[in-house]
Amino acid sequence: FPVTILARGNTILSCDARVLTEGGLLSFEGTIDGAHHLILDAGTGILSLGGSVGAGTALSSLDAQGSTVLLSGFGGAEAGVSGDTTITGSVITLQGGTYSANAQTYQGPIALSSDVVMNANGAAISFSHTIDGLQALSITSGTLTISGVIGLGTGLSALNVNGSNVFLNGIGTGTGLGVSGSTSITGSSITLEGGIYNAKAQTYQGAVSLLANTIMQANGEAISFSSTIEGIVTGK
Repeated sequence: FPVTILARGNTILSCDARVLTEGGLLSFEGTIDGAHHLILDAGTGILSLGGSVGAGTALSSLDAQGSTVLLSGFGGAEAGVSGDTTITGSVITLQGGTYSANAQTYQGPIALSSDVVMNANGAAISFSHTIDGLQALSITSGTLTISGVIGLGTGLSALNVNGSNVFLNGIGTGTGLGVSGSTSITGSSITLEGGIYNAKAQTYQGAVSLLANTIMQANGEAISFSSTIEGIVTGK
């Protein structure tokens, strides 16, 4: 049966932990710290983390899932999770702040409710779905993969990406801006996997590869490419 778990203060892990609610609400109102592995599973229920994870002492790993997942940041100046971070949900809401961890995987649509800064400290970040929200998003990582369209439902206010290898699947739609402010994409290689890139001023700093036909639109503003563009497809 579903149970409800509410942790109203700050949480310190003294050993590896797994917390399940079988579809009930799972809520931590304070911070979570401790050099251990943590699994949080709300099943079909809501998982809410109201404080930063690993801001004091980094977790060894984090696996969190629920129907709706609300996060408030990882770490700070240092990584909040030293190992892998996996977040799974029908909707994953990033409630602003800094998300500093090592390898990060987000399996579900992302909603930004405030400006967000993400840092994987040289490791990979992967998004399986769309990223929406009228907020600014900055990502620094090793390999960055965004498998969904950025700003498909609600355009971002700004986008700044810096990765070793960057894989994108579109920005906005044919009629809607995916980013209302500036878009800056930096990578040793930037792979555009087809689709529409509809934003305002766009800067691509790195060699661009096209994997499928691509349409780019800057709505009267500038688009800049610093290096080569290659791919046996039709570009526009």
